[in-house]
Amino acid sequence: MKIKRVIARSVSFGLFMSVVLGLFFGFREGITFGMFVGVANALNLEVFEYRSSKRFEMMKYEMSRTLNIIYDDSVASHSKRSRAVSGWLFLTDTELMFKLLRPDLADQEISIPLNKILKISTANNFGIIPNGIVIETTDKKSERFILYDRNIWLQRIQQAYEHAIEAPPKEEIGIEQHES
Repeated sequence: MKIKRVIARSVSFGLFMSVVLGLFFGFREGITFGMFVGVANALNLEVFEYRSSKRFEMMKYEMSRTLNIIYDDSVASHSKRSRAVSGWLFLTDTELMFKLLRPDLADQEISIPLNKILKISTANNFGIIPNGIVIETTDKKSERFILYDRNIWLQRIQQAYEHAIEAPPKEEIGIEQHES
């Protein structure tokens, strides 16, 4: 369990829930229950991520037989409009891949070749939680992922992109940070 991640998730979700619950039940109760819900949610996410990582170990092993996996540190959500699905994000030396937790939704898996990335931006979930990246491709698609340690993901994608393609400096390929 990564303590820093649990604390960040607890505080961010706890503050949000404190405001919401405070509107309904009063300030003191809102803070108390909001922070309790925040901690419970963070611990639940950690258990979910741990169990998911065990599930993906076999998939990672199978993939590593044919692909060079560079990075795959976390469960991620892919959001499209108002729907989000959970899965695991993999970065290989040639593409960014999103594999779903539910095999029955395999037709929604995503593969973005590194040479098709036009721009990468940061995004904030609910406008305040800094945990998203948006990838725009040369074929005018935009894919949004919600994950932990987005700055590490940005660095790893940038490094893989530069290694795969003789790329111009970071500013010229369109990696930028902003709020959405």
